[in-house]
Amino acid sequence: MMKKSFSIFALLISLILAIYLFAVKPQITEHNVEEKISWEKEIQIKGPKEAWEEFKKTQKDLGSAKKHENAHLFGSILYKTIGIGGVGICDDSFNYACYHSLLGDAIMDNGTSIVDYANKYCMRLGGWSTIACQHGIGHGAIGATDYNIDMLREALIVCNSIDKNKSLFGCSNGVFMEYNFRTLHSGKRSYREIDPDNLMFPCNKLPKEFGEACYFAQPQWWITMFRQESEKKYESVGKLCLKLNEKEREKCALGSGAVAPRTSRRSAEKAVLLCKALGNHELEVQCRAGAAGYPTNKYDNILCSELNNVDKKFCLTMKYF
Repeated sequence: MMKKSFSIFALLISLILAIYLFAVKPQITEHNVEEKISWEKEIQIKGPKEAWEEFKKTQKDLGSAKKHENAHLFGSILYKTIGIGGVGICDDSFNYACYHSLLGDAIMDNGTSIVDYANKYCMRLGGWSTIACQHGIGHGAIGATDYNIDMLREALIVCNSIDKNKSLFGCSNGVFMEYNFRTLHSGKRSYREIDPDNLMFPCNKLPKEFGEACYFAQPQWWITMFRQESEKKYESVGKLCLKLNEKEREKCALGSGAVAPRTSRRSAEKAVLLCKALGNHELEVQCRAGAAGYPTNKYDNILCSELNNVDKKFCLTMKYF
């Protein structure tokens, strides 16, 4: 019976990933074929690491959506040129797009067994790079055409098998981000629709073990979808966070903080105002910690400076991995 259950589970995961691979594999068109050939040559001549660094420089004047799209293309080219080892070249630039395409193509060529194999490469990177790499695996695990709740559960089970530390930004976060924002859906972003009468979905429909990770990711989606000015959005999010149990509430506030730097356009002072708008001191401190602890943030002293000694210590020592 156990073997039969495992076979059914493996089949489900295979179907999830198969749908993903046919739906979201980066497309080479007449508009980007020259660029593809150019970067293939760059990788072959300069080596993958130098080519990736050069690629990032060429993107600096483009909009974020175009950067993300181009990095998807580069990740696909990188995989075709050097294989799964390309995960050691990608990083968290352009919202992990390089990882997404590279890992997606690897799964297409090798089947579901590549998840564990790819994760071995992720583990070699160490620190934040490991988390970013596993985050990319999470995107791939849920990147199916209909993004339904059953596929969400199965993708989270896949993440549990590789992300032993349960990092807030790791594989599970990649799953939830993809489920909410559909970044891989037919190559175009198509946000999950919002239901004003069920704002806690899908977190309230998942097994308890996934609740904290889900509520950490949920504020990013709320803040994107609410049609209010920024501080009003955070006020609304604060009311929702307060409805949760203690552990989920903390993750909700940390998740609000994690997206505060981007929401505030990298203004630490504005990020502080957003955290205050949550309307509760405990949530504010946790929000500030979420912003200060984000690996690429450089404003932790400003974000934490006004707090008392106890709160400041929590704010300055928050880490995501």
